[in-house]
Amino acid sequence: MVGIHFLREASSCDLWIQFDFSQAASNYSGLAGVLAGFAFLAIMLVLNRQHRRDGAIDAAIEHRQDNRFLTALGSACVGLITAATLFSLLSGEEGCALISGRALSKEVLAGVAFHFSVYTLLFGAVQLISAATLGVHFRFIVAVLAPPVVVSFIVASLDELALSLANPPQQPVGPHESLAPGWTDASASLWNFAHNVMTWLIPTVFALCLAMWLAGFRWRRATEPPHGLNATMTRVVSTALTYLPYASLALVAYAVWRTAMLGRLSVGAHIGANQAKVLVLVCTLVVVLQSASLSFSRGDDRPPAFEGDDGVTR
Repeated sequence: MVGIHFLREASSCDLWIQFDFSQAASNYSGLAGVLAGFAFLAIMLVLNRQHRRDGAIDAAIEHRQDNRFLTALGSACVGLITAATLFSLLSGEEGCALISGRALSKEVLAGVAFHFSVYTLLFGAVQLISAATLGVHFRFIVAVLAPPVVVSFIVASLDELALSLANPPQQPVGPHESLAPGWTDASASLWNFAHNVMTWLIPTVFALCLAMWLAGFRWRRATEPPHGLNATMTRVVSTALTYLPYASLALVAYAVWRTAMLGRLSVGAHIGANQAKVLVLVCTLVVVLQSASLSFSRGDDRPPAFEGDDGVTR
């Protein structure tokens, strides 16, 4: 009887933050699983080579393209499966864990794994389309518009984490009243950081990605073979396109490791405010580098040469 009474007392925490992310976690888990299926299907398409152009393409170029596609799509598939698992674990959180930092720390970490895996899936898909000299507008969406959206989703989850690190309000919150939590130094710092980042970092990421897109316009439409410094830059960009998905996979691995470190016995276990800030900045750096590699991928936006019925190239 004492044990049953203890469990009832332990699970009687009031959800004063007015948000239970564990209820939405199962939906995120299902979405991540569906997207992982799309990533796996794309991998099969590459392996079957049914999307390929005619045999005139250089085999070495085709091999390098396949390496880039499969690296990005494979990383996205693994990341999305991992994100689905993390959200499934989060959906089981209840009681005091929802307001003591543990559940919402898992939300931030699972969100990093999910959003970066989705972006990596797009990162691979846009290269797959560009191999057929298509997808100029899709490349613009992925290289310029998607990065600030990814960062925005990650930053948005910091609000709930900041609230969970604060103390409950002294008075119950009535209808149409704002929450008045008892801010601690860590929670106030994280809350202010999240709102300041929304003000300056998101527009900065967009402006930077747009500037790189415009700077790489001629580079993407180049048709002649690169020489000298241009050849070196081409190799650097090709290497980035191949290996940057591993950076996203490393962030997913960090999310898994950090989630595992949130002990089961402590409902107050959480990631620190400074850790969350550093995580956001690292995510921003990685997504900007991915955008830069797409913006400076040589020849991917060159106009195709079509032949008319008279054999004249148009």
